[in-house]
Amino acid sequence: MSFTCKRCGATSHNQNDEERRYCGACHSFEDQLVPVIRNSMISGTDHTLWLPVTTQQLETYVDRRGLVQDIFPHLTAPEREFIQSGITPEEWRRFVIPPDEGGTPMDPTACWQSILQFIREAQQAEPDETNRELLIEDLRSLADWLERGGFYPKLEDPV
Repeated sequence: MSFTCKRCGATSHNQNDEERRYCGACHSFEDQLVPVIRNSMISGTDHTLWLPVTTQQLETYVDRRGLVQDIFPHLTAPEREFIQSGITPEEWRRFVIPPDEGGTPMDPTACWQSILQFIREAQQAEPDETNRELLIEDLRSLADWLERGGFYPKLEDPV
């Protein structure tokens, strides 16, 4: 006998936990979890997390009647991020450079626009070495992003 929590994925082999559908790792009862579905702004796919929230809390958030940290103070920061952006904790670890390394979430469309701007400027005048290095950095960032499974940039301005 075992019980696996829908919220955190921990497995308990305790008979009481299974009978009560209780997770000692995240202190959640299964009947108090709600499936929250969001579209990830990183991958563009829909994800579901089981969270201890109420329909009223979700409506308050959707209606923008408060800050996410005030509406859901009991959730972890990654769970609140999921509600806001659809980015799962797994995607955050996989695609976002840690803040202590000066990283910010990847925006492939903004990166593509930067590349296009460089090309337009290079057609007018020979680029200097600094701009050339910035272009190479943007190209590498976009290539790394795509290699890790990130979604393609929106191509609104063909060259």
